[in-house]
Amino acid sequence: MPYLIRGSFKNIFAAFGRDFFSSDGSNIEDLRRDLERSPLLGTPDQCKTHIETWMDPELSDHEHYSQGNMFGEILKMLLGADVYTHPLKLANEQPEEAAKNIGKLDFGFIDHAGQLAAFHLEYRKDKPGQWLAGIIKNTNKIPEEREVIFISSFKPKVVDSKQGIEVVNVESGPIPLIGTKDKPLVHNPLVRNLVQSIIQKNGEVHPDSSIANQFTQIVSEKAYQPNERLLASLHKNVGKALANPGLKILEQLDLDTYKVPHLEKCLNQSKPFFQHLLALGKLKDKALARDKGILLLFLDSLNLLETYSQHKNAVWLPALADYIKRDLLGSSSQDVLLNISHVSRLWSMLSKSLSDNSKATIIDAFLRSSKSLGIEKSLLNIQNEDEAKVILNRIRNGESELQLFLDEMHRYEHLAGVLVNLSSSVSIQEFRKIATTPAIHEAYFLLQKNNIILPDNKILLDPVQFEQLNLFISELKTPDADKIARVEVMLWLSYQKRFDYFTDNQDNNEYLQLLQQLIHLHALDARNLDESLHKVEVFLKDIRPEILKQGKSHNVRSMAMLIQCYLNYPGDKPLLVLPRLLDETQIRLFQYLIKHENNESLLIALVDQLQTYPGLAGQLWRMVDRGESVSGIIKIGTDPALSLLQSENVAFKAEGASELTPFVSKLQEITRTEPNAALRKSFLEAALVLAKDNSLKMELLNPRAQLQRKTLADLQHAVPGNEDYLRLAAGDDSKSHDFNLILQQIFSRQLPASGQKLLIEAAYTALNNNKLDSLQADSPEKKRLAKPLGQMRTQMQLMDHFHGLQLEQKYLDLLMGQDTNSQRFFNAAVFVETQCEEMRKRLLKTNPAKHNLMLEHEANYRKALYSILYDGLTSPAGSKNKNELSQRLRDAEQPLLSVLDVDSRPALRRTMKVIANFFSILLIGIPNMIHHRRTGHWAFFDRTRSSETVSTVSEKVRKEIESPSPKAGG
Repeated sequence: MPYLIRGSFKNIFAAFGRDFFSSDGSNIEDLRRDLERSPLLGTPDQCKTHIETWMDPELSDHEHYSQGNMFGEILKMLLGADVYTHPLKLANEQPEEAAKNIGKLDFGFIDHAGQLAAFHLEYRKDKPGQWLAGIIKNTNKIPEEREVIFISSFKPKVVDSKQGIEVVNVESGPIPLIGTKDKPLVHNPLVRNLVQSIIQKNGEVHPDSSIANQFTQIVSEKAYQPNERLLASLHKNVGKALANPGLKILEQLDLDTYKVPHLEKCLNQSKPFFQHLLALGKLKDKALARDKGILLLFLDSLNLLETYSQHKNAVWLPALADYIKRDLLGSSSQDVLLNISHVSRLWSMLSKSLSDNSKATIIDAFLRSSKSLGIEKSLLNIQNEDEAKVILNRIRNGESELQLFLDEMHRYEHLAGVLVNLSSSVSIQEFRKIATTPAIHEAYFLLQKNNIILPDNKILLDPVQFEQLNLFISELKTPDADKIARVEVMLWLSYQKRFDYFTDNQDNNEYLQLLQQLIHLHALDARNLDESLHKVEVFLKDIRPEILKQGKSHNVRSMAMLIQCYLNYPGDKPLLVLPRLLDETQIRLFQYLIKHENNESLLIALVDQLQTYPGLAGQLWRMVDRGESVSGIIKIGTDPALSLLQSENVAFKAEGASELTPFVSKLQEITRTEPNAALRKSFLEAALVLAKDNSLKMELLNPRAQLQRKTLADLQHAVPGNEDYLRLAAGDDSKSHDFNLILQQIFSRQLPASGQKLLIEAAYTALNNNKLDSLQADSPEKKRLAKPLGQMRTQMQLMDHFHGLQLEQKYLDLLMGQDTNSQRFFNAAVFVETQCEEMRKRLLKTNPAKHNLMLEHEANYRKALYSILYDGLTSPAGSKNKNELSQRLRDAEQPLLSVLDVDSRPALRRTMKVIANFFSILLIGIPNMIHHRRTGHWAFFDRTRSSETVSTVSEKVRKEIESPSPKAGG
C-alpha cells in the first residue's frame, strides 16, 4: 500500500528538511526562466492564462519562487533528487544508469476556477512498482497557501516532526491523489483521466507514463500550437495514447522536434508518416534512426514526405539531419528542395578519399556561402578534414579568396593543422599574415605540436619580437621537457613585458618548470607580477626546505600547487599548514579553500584533522564538486565527529551527529584498525543511529566487543537505519545477546539481501513478543526460506530451554557458534531436549503424583548433561574416557532416579541409557565403536544381550550422530 503526505508546501518541505525552498528572498529570475521552459497541459488559451497569471505580481507570489514550482518538478527535491541520493536509485546503480531508468512526467495545469496547479511523477521504468507522485495546488500563491498532496510507493522519513506532518498508508490507485468524483481533489477532467490511467490499483504506475510529456506545450519550443483536437483524443482514451507505438518511438529516439500534427498522425496511425516512423523503431543503429527521424519530422512539416521517401537511405542523410538542427536548409519548401539537391550533387562530386565528416563540413561551407561556381570549384579542391574546417571558418568570416588559402595549405603540409587551430579572435589580416609567412606558421606549428598556447597572437606578428622569440621556439624541432618549459615561460613573460626576467633565469631549468606549472595554474598575478615572483622565491628559500624535511617527494606540479597556496595564504603561519599537506588531493583542497577562507586558525584545525583521516580530503573535495558552501566544508573538516563520518563517506546531518562527540576517540581507534572499508562505514552508520537516542554505550567500543560491532555493521548493511533492530543488537541484556547470536547465524548463510531482511524481521518479532509464531513459513516469501526459518525456530527453542535452566552464557555461545564443536553441541542439545520431553510426558502419565518434584530434578539432570557435553567438546582433557564419563552420567542420573517409584524407574532408565549411549559415541566415539564390534553392545550397556528396544534405539543414536548437522547449509 502506498504512503500519503498532505499539507501546506511550507510545512511539508520543512518536515523533510527542505525549508530553504520556501525561504524569503526574491527569486524573480528563476520565475522568468521557468516562464519559457515550463511544460503546461492545456489548450493555447489555458497556457496563455497560466503564464499571464504568473507574470502578474498582484495575482502571484514572486518572493518565494523556486525553479520547478510552476510545473511541479520542485516536488522531486522533497526527498533528495540528485543522481547520487535519489530515492529511486538502486544501491549499486551508477548515476548515469539511474538517470536512464527513472522516467518522469511534469506539467502545470489550470484546475477549476482558474486555480493554477502542477503534477509531478517519477518512477522506475524497469520496476514500475517503485514511484512517487504529487500535486501542488495554488502553485502561484505563498508557500503557506500552496497545498501539496504527495504519494509514494515507499515510506518517506520525516526529519522534523514539529511540523505536524504525518505519513499514512492509503489504498492503491489514484483516489488519494485526485479524490473521488463526488469529493474531488483535482477537478480538471483531462488531468483526472490521465492520473487514473497512470497510477494503477495494483500499486504500480503505467510503465509508459512519460509518453504523456508529448502532450504538454512549452512556449519557447512550440509557441502554443492549436491542440484542442489532440487533447480531446488523449482525454477519450489515455491508455491507447500511452500504448501508441509511434509515440513510443518518438520518446525512445529522443525526437523532440515533433509538432501537434505529428502527434495526431501517430494517434490516427496516418499513412505513410506512421509507417516511416515504425520503420525507424526497427533500426539497430539508433543514431541513424534518430537522424532519419529528424529529417522525417522536418520534411513532413513542409509537406515534403515524398522527398523523405526518396532520400531516406542516402549516405549523406546524417549530415542533412545536422544541417536541419543548424537551420542551414532554409524554411520554405522551395529552399529546402534546392539545398537538398545541392547536398546530393556535391556529395557525389567530392573525392572518395574524403571521410563523410569532411564531406559534411565542405557542404556546410557551401550552404553558408554565396554558392557561386568559383566557391564550388575551390571546395572541390579540398583534400582533408582540416582544410575543410579552415575554409568553412573563412566563409563564416566573410572571406571570398578561398583558393589562396587552399594553395598555401597544399604547399605546406603542416599549415592546415596550424590554421584550423588558430583562435577565433584572429583578425582577417592576422590570419592572412600567418597563412602566407612560412617562418611564422612554422613557429605556430612547433608551438602547437608541443601543446604550447600563445597568450596573444600579436607576440609573433611583431617582426622585432618574433626574431627574438623564434631563436628559442626553433629549438622545439628537437623538443624535451626543459625546452618546452623555457619557451612557454618565455612567451608568457614576454606578453607581460618581462622578457628580461626570462633572460635572467633562462638557464635555471628547475625554476622554469615550476614557473611553467604556475602559469598553467593561473597562479601568478599579472597585475602584481613582481610581488608574485618575489613570493615564489621566498617559498623556494624558506618553505620548500621544511616541506622536504617531512620526507614528502612532491612532483613539480604538486610543488607548484603548494606555491599557489602560499601566494594566496591568508595568515602569517604557513609553516603550520603547507608542509603537512600529504598529497595532491589535500593540496588541491587547500588551493580551493584558501581562496575563500581568511581564518588561519580554521585552516590549521582542518589540516590537523587531515593528519588523522587521510581519506577526509577526498570526501571534502566531493563536497566542493557538489557545490557545497566553503563554510559547510570547513565546519565538517574541523569537527572531529563530522570529519570522522565524512572521511568514511557516511551520510549525516550536522545537528544530528553531535551525539557522537563523546565517542570520537574510540571510534577513531576502531576505524584506524579495521581494514574493511565497507564494515567501517556500516558500523559508523549504525553508531550514528544509536547515538541519536542515547543507545550507543562506551562498552560497545571496547576491543572485546569487536564481534558485536561487526554484527551491528552487518545489520546496518542488511536493514539500513532500523532503530529498533540496532537498539536491540547493541544492548547488553540476555535478549540482546540472543539477538546477536541469531544475527551471526543469519549473516553466516549465503542468502540474498531480501532473505536476510525477512529472517531478521522474523527473529526480532519472535524475541520481542516472546513467541515463535513469526518463524512459521506462512507466506510465499517465508516458504522460500522454510529451511533456515525452521532451523532458526529450533535454535530459539533451545535458547529458551537454556534460559529456563539458567545456564551460563558460554553454553549459548557454543550452541550458536559456527565450528564443528558447536554443530555437535547443537545436535546433542536437540537430541537431549527431545528425549527428555518424551520422558516428562511418560512420567506425567505414569507417576503424576511426583511429577512436580520430578521436574526440579529433571532440570538439574539436563543442566548436568550440558555441563558434561560442554566440557567434553571444549576441554582438551574433558570427558574423554569411559570411567570418568560413566561416573559423571551416574551422578547426573541418581538424584532423579531416587525420587521416582520403583515402577517408574525402568522406563526412565532406558531413556537415560539412550542418552548415555549418545554421549559415548559423541565424546569417546572411536573406543566405543571398537568396544561395540568386540562385544556386540555399546559401552554403557553391561549385558551382552541388550533388550531389543535398547538395541534399536542405539542404532538410531549412531545414525543421529553420523548424520549431517541441521545447522549446515541454508
